[in-house]
Amino acid sequence: MGKKEKSNRKTAGKILIIAGSFIILFVIAINLIDIVKSSIAIDDFKKHKSQINVERIDDNGNVISKDDQAKESGEINVVAPKEGETLCLLRITKIDLEEAVNEGSTKGVLSSALGHVENTALPGDNGNCCIAGHRNYVFGKYFNRLEEITPGDVIELETMDSLYTYEVDSIEVVEPEEISVLDYKDGKNLTLITCTPFMVGTHRLIVHATMK
Repeated sequence: MGKKEKSNRKTAGKILIIAGSFIILFVIAINLIDIVKSSIAIDDFKKHKSQINVERIDDNGNVISKDDQAKESGEINVVAPKEGETLCLLRITKIDLEEAVNEGSTKGVLSSALGHVENTALPGDNGNCCIAGHRNYVFGKYFNRLEEITPGDVIELETMDSLYTYEVDSIEVVEPEEISVLDYKDGKNLTLITCTPFMVGTHRLIVHATMK
């Protein structure tokens, strides 16, 4: 092997190392941007909630939202959430999780938040409230530790006017095509969905919970 060929190989090796480093930095930067967006969504939600004037509290000390008051008076004016709008905060103390849940399950929504699956029940409503999320492998965010959940664990959904508490009933792993997990269920149910196994994602990890 001549000196020129050896030199070319060394140069090619350096280029590959530099290119690989740039790719790694790019992935970290993209993930960091998504995490910042998530933190901003959480902070904005809490700030907005703190500014809401509480008009009425029921006998159990729960805040009655303006929509609920309108329903009681017969003046129903429920506005459906828009895609990308922050619907609530999801909190699982066991795995140190607090994330914003935005409306929708598109790629754009799930890049920087958990997503409420369209046409499923809203938090606290009858039916099946389905929330999907990715696993952020770089920073360990979103549903990264969801596989640590076990039956009996508590999941909280905090909306602008209420705090809903669910208890985990069961966990299962299904094929990606198994969309029956989104089906309507009697009662007030919550279903969490993410990819599994870790960093492979050939299947879906499903967590089922019921309101306490």
